[in-house]
Amino acid sequence: MYKAFIACPSFDDAGIEEAKQAVAHTFYQALEPYSLDYEGKVHFTRCFRSALHGFVSLESVGSFKNTVAVETSFDMMIENHLTFLNNLAPEKH
Repeated sequence: MYKAFIACPSFDDAGIEEAKQAVAHTFYQALEPYSLDYEGKVHFTRCFRSALHGFVSLESVGSFKNTVAVETSFDMMIENHLTFLNNLAPEKH
C-alpha cells in the first residue's frame, strides 16, 4: 500500500492537502496515549515514515536479495518503533 502512496504524484490541490492533513491527524491521534508533545509526535512520525519509506524503497529496487526473510526484517523495524513508544507510555496501574 505504501508503494502506491509514494508513487502518487504531488499536486497543488486543496483536496490532496486536506487528505494529507487528515492522515497526519489520525497518526497523531494514535500517538495520544504516549508521553509525546506535539513536536515529539511530529518527530516520531517523521522517523517512522522515513524508516518505512526507506524499507519500501530498498525492497522495491531489489536490495534485499539474500536468503534472510524480508518480512522478518520489516516486522523487526515495526517492533522497534513500538518498543520505543511503549517505553514512553505512562505506567498502567
